[in-house]
Amino acid sequence: MSNLGVLLGNLKYDVSRAITFSPVSAGVWRGAGLTFARTDFSFSSDAAFSSLALQRATRSLTGVLRPANVDLGGDLSASIPEQEYRARVTAPMECATLFLTRPLLETALDTKYSPSLSVQNLANVRNSGFLAHLLEALLEDARAGSPGGPLLGESIIMAIIKVLHPIELGKMEIRDRQRSVLSSRDLTKVTELIDARLSAPLHMEQLADLVGLSVRQFSRLFRNAKGVSPHQYVVSARVERARHLISSTAKSLDEIAWSVGFANRNHMAAAFNKVLGVTPSHFRNSHTKLSFIRV
Repeated sequence: MSNLGVLLGNLKYDVSRAITFSPVSAGVWRGAGLTFARTDFSFSSDAAFSSLALQRATRSLTGVLRPANVDLGGDLSASIPEQEYRARVTAPMECATLFLTRPLLETALDTKYSPSLSVQNLANVRNSGFLAHLLEALLEDARAGSPGGPLLGESIIMAIIKVLHPIELGKMEIRDRQRSVLSSRDLTKVTELIDARLSAPLHMEQLADLVGLSVRQFSRLFRNAKGVSPHQYVVSARVERARHLISSTAKSLDEIAWSVGFANRNHMAAAFNKVLGVTPSHFRNSHTKLSFIRV
């Protein structure tokens, strides 16, 4: 737990009985980490984090926290940064926690982040159903090992931050109108970087820094320019590169999948079905038939 604490901005964490957290995704997304725990025993804990923590937990946990977390509706709650929380938990317990570190929040919100800002914004959250959906999508990505790289998770995290901070983001959207488009030059720089690094992990921060924008601004302007999110664009680019290799080379599907940034052939097949509505083998079979006809 000590390593996780360092990664997520731990100020204090003590627990009366060891808890196994799985998955732990602190090394996947920049500035955020996700933990999941399920126990069938009682324990007490004493914790304080400099991160903002979004939790989805059973009542046996949320009902005994002192002081109480900010109730976001349903089984969702949030822990204020630097606030010390004490709990006596009775079995069984299940909890997923997303930690959002201050550097990430300040990059996303373009402002100094403080506990008071957290309280002000969390009190105005009204979309717990959407939050629960986003957190579940993040859990699914983490459990699968983030097969497409960090972009999907970071896109979901940015959406979560937007829901958790309606006041500050509302103010920022007014300021953002000063730059309403991504120039063709900047767009070319971004797409060329994506094309050059399809097989490597890509982070939202990398793409935003390339054109001198915050992650939030970049995501909005890129979607305006391309009609899709950066993650969706990368997936489509990988599919197109893989389609070309499948139809023009004899490389195995596994080799092609790895070379364009997919985790494996199954991950590639899922992307093909979503983007093109067919499997990768459709293009391999077409290539084989054409070669036979030429002979």
